[in-house]
Amino acid sequence: MLTLANERLNKNSIERWLNQIRQRLRSPQFIVSILLLIVLAYLVLVPLYSLVERTLIWDESDTRMSREIEPGEMTLFHWKNVLAGRVAKPFFYKPLLNTLFTGSVAAGFALLIGGILSWFVTRTDLPGRGWLKTLLTLPYIIPSFAIALAWETLFRNPNIGGQPGFFQIVFNIPPPQWLSYGPVPMIITMVIHFFPFALLLVSGALETIDTQLEEGAEAVAHPPADLPRAGEGGAGSERRPRPEPQRDLEGRGFLASRREDRGARSAAHLGHP
Repeated sequence: MLTLANERLNKNSIERWLNQIRQRLRSPQFIVSILLLIVLAYLVLVPLYSLVERTLIWDESDTRMSREIEPGEMTLFHWKNVLAGRVAKPFFYKPLLNTLFTGSVAAGFALLIGGILSWFVTRTDLPGRGWLKTLLTLPYIIPSFAIALAWETLFRNPNIGGQPGFFQIVFNIPPPQWLSYGPVPMIITMVIHFFPFALLLVSGALETIDTQLEEGAEAVAHPPADLPRAGEGGAGSERRPRPEPQRDLEGRGFLASRREDRGARSAAHLGHP
């Protein structure tokens, strides 16, 4: 009887599992997801495969290097030339290092600025912090190339050619080359574009922190930063003083006595002496 009951239970669980799979396969969300995956594969994976395939075969334009080259045959010449050839340093390694440097520095500054601003708009009583958070997220909506074009319009250098920039028109002095082109303007424009992302990310994390954790930290002599917080007055409110050692010891003794009282009451409730 027990074996028969187990078999029926296993059969019912398998049928229930199959029914759930059928329902998910017939759901509109699953159908839309499959269609989007097909479109993604056609628009991204197929061009990527074609691009990689062209790097592994000889092209008709490569016949100018040698008459023995047969277009369409497999070869690793292009990869060797880019990674270890004469053009490897100026065409691959130097741009790669420049990209890593500018991206790392821009990400660090964006995270630093976004984290500081997120603290002010979520954990302080800064006047107008409600509309300030919305205003600070606007640069993320603007495309990065638009910010770069605006920077070029302001600090265009006459050494490149074209009309002078706004800086030169106002001050009648051409801006330095490092301010017009190069890593400095690239880092600044990327920081302007990406710091709102760090602001939204860090502010969302700070808003989920329970204020009781800060009160508990103060009780064990680890107070948070002395910044005015929401509900404790305006921007001119006084800073909260750090707890003195004697008060800290008294607080710890009070918590210990409360724990002993709760233990004694639990023991009495269970009938223990």
